[in-house]
Amino acid sequence: MNLLEVIRLIALFLLAPEKRAFEMKDVQSKIKEIMNELKVACPYALRASLSYSSIHQINSDSSKRKGEQTVGMIIIASRTVDIY
Repeated sequence: MNLLEVIRLIALFLLAPEKRAFEMKDVQSKIKEIMNELKVACPYALRASLSYSSIHQINSDSSKRKGEQTVGMIIIASRTVDIY
C-alpha cells in the first residue's frame, strides 16, 4: 500500500458521517494496521494520533460559518531522516 492510498483511506474516514464511521469497525482496524506499517516502513515519526468519537467542528473560520463538522482521526507525523 502506498502513501497516497493511506491518505485516501484516512481522508474517507474523516469525511464519513459519525454514525457511519463508527459502525465501520473494519475501517478503524484497517487504519490501525496501516499506521503500524507506516511506523515500520516510512521515515516518519508519529507525533500525535487522536481518535475522536464525537462531532468536532472544523477549525477554519469559513467552515465554522457554514456549520461544517467532521469526525474521525487526526494524525500528525514528521520526517525523522534527512531526505537530501
